[in-house]
Amino acid sequence: MKIEEDKSLIFSAIKGEKISWSNLNENDSSKLVQYCLDNRIAGLIANKIIKEHIFIDHYKVLKQAQKIYLYRNLMYQDFIESIANELAFNNINYRFLKGTHLNNGCYSDKTERYQRDIDILVEKKDIKEAYHCLLKLNLSHENNKKINLENNIRSNIHITKLLDPTGIVSAELHHRVTSTYNKEECNLSKILLDKYDKEAYEKTGILFPRIEDTFLHVCTHGSIESLFNIGPQFMMDIVNILNKYEIDKEYITNMSDKLNIASGVNLTIWLGNKLGLIENSFSKHFLPEPEKSVIENSYFLMTNQERVNPINLLVKRAVLWDYIKKTFKKTSDYFGIGSNYPLTVILYIPYLTLRIFQKTQKGEISLKDKTFLSNKESVIKYLNR
Repeated sequence: MKIEEDKSLIFSAIKGEKISWSNLNENDSSKLVQYCLDNRIAGLIANKIIKEHIFIDHYKVLKQAQKIYLYRNLMYQDFIESIANELAFNNINYRFLKGTHLNNGCYSDKTERYQRDIDILVEKKDIKEAYHCLLKLNLSHENNKKINLENNIRSNIHITKLLDPTGIVSAELHHRVTSTYNKEECNLSKILLDKYDKEAYEKTGILFPRIEDTFLHVCTHGSIESLFNIGPQFMMDIVNILNKYEIDKEYITNMSDKLNIASGVNLTIWLGNKLGLIENSFSKHFLPEPEKSVIENSYFLMTNQERVNPINLLVKRAVLWDYIKKTFKKTSDYFGIGSNYPLTVILYIPYLTLRIFQKTQKGEISLKDKTFLSNKESVIKYLNR
């Protein structure tokens, strides 16, 4: 797999190596700095870049980003502790997910990982009480907007995000973590709430999922749920988990099969392997190895977030989606049933859009046919043609 020279520097930094941009001209260096800012990896790059091997103004930008990361993380940590105490006081079983777990369990340097928000998972039966716990902590919806709580819970995997008075700290209260609504319960959510990371709990007094379950969640969220739109930070998280913890490989393989997320987990691990971030001794446990085209499409989607030809992007996403959907038994298993916007399920868009584009080019359907686009049965029948 060919990796562009500038992107290879980023993955070298993720691997933990010192990097040099001395061979980049000022324009290319500026573009790469902007890429790091856009993809929230500027803190890591600031730590790994050799100061004498980058334009001084660009180095200052990276260091300034580091200060922002640190400031945000410290603000977030105060709220995380307050939320944990409030939920525990009310006997609510909770887990802090993804970035919050990783910043408290994997990243010793608080300037490296950008914390975008706080993701909290509770059981669905507890979500109303948990919601009121957050309101007690002076969190509110944007512009103090009132929501219909019942509709919000029924229609989404989490309640509309809540903000602190500064607008910097945001929290999303989840009752599930996967976007498919065709099952009564989200099995991955049940797994995340079952055990906890004992090492992180002893250090912080806060409940996070067992690290293997966070690993499964990060893999699934980065690949199946977002089609790698998270960018290189997603792979940085995977590498940090593997560097910090001794992961139970047998548990990962068995549970990913049981939860029907093996395609996303395997794809994540093999992509990391091809980038030189994950050792063969680890990836060989996760078979079958995805086809070369799928790996290349995954890399493309992870590293090219802007200024991409939309049709080219759709084609690459559709190829990736074809691979991922093979693990589902039928169309209704990967169609997002129950959402207010069922056609905007993130995996479903590229595949559907590409197929519609192909059909309209042949004059077989018209995009003016709103009945077709709004009717689930029509869409499923169409996809299975």
